[in-house]
Amino acid sequence: MRILARRESKSCAPASEWATTFKVTLELPPSANHLYQRRRGGGVTLSKTALQFMEMVKRHIKEHIPELTRFPVDHETIYEVGIVLYFDKLENPGWFEVNTKGPRVGEKKAKTRYKIIDYDNRIKFLQDCLVKAIGIPNDCQIFRGVQEKREDPQHPRAEVTVQVRQRSEFFTERR
Repeated sequence: MRILARRESKSCAPASEWATTFKVTLELPPSANHLYQRRRGGGVTLSKTALQFMEMVKRHIKEHIPELTRFPVDHETIYEVGIVLYFDKLENPGWFEVNTKGPRVGEKKAKTRYKIIDYDNRIKFLQDCLVKAIGIPNDCQIFRGVQEKREDPQHPRAEVTVQVRQRSEFFTERR
């Protein structure tokens, strides 16, 4: 990947000047219903929507290359990824309404107060896109993940923070 190659170049900042946090705001990732498509001969592949989202993430990350040249990317660094997904609505309007007709008279129109949102699959897909776009060698280096969903009807989005963590936070040193 170009970003990784650039990070390993001689123009890369020295370790003493490395940034420990990288932040980016992106579009919301597609739901699992739009991530995959079946192939004619059998099997599953990423959908056109998923591939377009991956390309958008790559383009957006490339715009942040000056910040990334100061961000450590190697096979030993440990990361924390924080993702906040802002949706236009989190509550079902039907939760506050009661059926006045039919066999469910008197029951709420919605079964749950909160909308059923494909949250976990979106998080994983977004994380996979980020790992590839930033150039992190393997997502096994992500030792902590913090995810939230919030409501913002005006600006649905994904806010991502990738932080470098210290090995001592997760390991007891070997003797």
